[in-house]
Amino acid sequence: MFAALLMGFVGTAAAGEFGNVFGNEETQKASRDASATALAAVEKAVSGLRARELQDGSGVEQFMAASRLFAEAADKMEAVLKTFPNQELSEPQIVFLKAQFSPDSQTLAQLQGARSLQDVYRNFAAKTREMSGTMEGLATKENAFSVLSPLLVEYFQLADAIVAVRAVK
Repeated sequence: MFAALLMGFVGTAAAGEFGNVFGNEETQKASRDASATALAAVEKAVSGLRARELQDGSGVEQFMAASRLFAEAADKMEAVLKTFPNQELSEPQIVFLKAQFSPDSQTLAQLQGARSLQDVYRNFAAKTREMSGTMEGLATKENAFSVLSPLLVEYFQLADAIVAVRAVK
């Protein structure tokens, strides 16, 4: 059910386009690698929830692995930022981005000053790094799902928005 909910938010992204940016072949490959690492982190986070649900442990090991993977993904994303062109966003693209998030969304607040695709991707890298810290903190929380669920939904929305904004003219 949770996976179906998350997949509903990535409907506009084609397969292999989880938060990817495009540029030269090297940039695209590095972006896909960063995205795959972030998805591995999400997978570990969900496996931590599953371990708790099945009472097959506390999920600490999985949450810590997710934390490490999110940090690794953020490092890769920050490296990608150095290699792709700083494409300015059009006004319709800015309006589109802002419409993807609820008015009280922390991500929307972070995107307020975004004027380029590079700014948006920089926010994605920062959100990924933030997810690393959150996962580390979840290891000791009782109800990790209540914390993680809205964060993952927003994270998937941001990943989708990075891809979808390119289709807006």
